[in-house]
Amino acid sequence: MPDFFRWGFTITEDEYYALKHGPILSRTFDLIKGNADRNAQAVWDEFFFTEGYDLRGDKTTRPAETLSPVEEQILAEIDDRYKSKTYREMIDVVHDPSCCPEWSDPGEGSKRIALQDILSSSGVSEDEIAEVIEELERHEEENRYFFSMS
Repeated sequence: MPDFFRWGFTITEDEYYALKHGPILSRTFDLIKGNADRNAQAVWDEFFFTEGYDLRGDKTTRPAETLSPVEEQILAEIDDRYKSKTYREMIDVVHDPSCCPEWSDPGEGSKRIALQDILSSSGVSEDEIAEVIEELERHEEENRYFFSMS
């Protein structure tokens, strides 16, 4: 099972899509392109900017409480593993079924990748997938409730 499943949760709670050059996180991709809703984009733009296809940020200015120590550890490990790769090399990485078995070429368009497909292609059992999906749905419901109260 890939490393990113060891904690049992996602960092972004984003939606996954397959594009020609590999999988993407939809809302994160919108932020990178500058196409997110105004409030989310303003927060993102305080901490990140792009140079061509490279995402840059100033780690010293982002709020420390935005990520847990476990999330920080996961992102540091991913950064260590891939930071020396070029854009073209990363396309090769995400096209490799041993890295991203859930990705398939959508042609010139895009195709949604369901979380169930990611989990299933990574060897997670149907029972575990049902538990993960149920937990995420409960988490989303709790978030909607708390946001409605503010």
